[in-house]
Amino acid sequence: MTNARLFADMGFDAWVFARHDLADMPRRRNEKLLEFIWRPTYQDLGNKTQIFTHIMFNHYSSPDGLKIDDPFGHDLPVYADVYSLLYNAGHKLKYLHEHVYR
Repeated sequence: MTNARLFADMGFDAWVFARHDLADMPRRRNEKLLEFIWRPTYQDLGNKTQIFTHIMFNHYSSPDGLKIDDPFGHDLPVYADVYSLLYNAGHKLKYLHEHVYR
């Protein structure tokens, strides 16, 4: 709560983080509550310290299948050249869209 208050006081518009209560995460995922307006110390300061907040869905990681910087090479990079036999940009974009809007 202190970080959200300090960031809001410093003029930040949003805060994104990954560490959260593991018992609370399944409910937030199922009910699509990973984004919210956090109002720390609302009782004392009202909306002055509110900040848009987002909890990372997959902790600090990219979704499986989209780890383009994977040092172990499990995921293929994005190939956007439609004339290449390796072209996969359309598939990766569709996969990302499905991941974001599930």
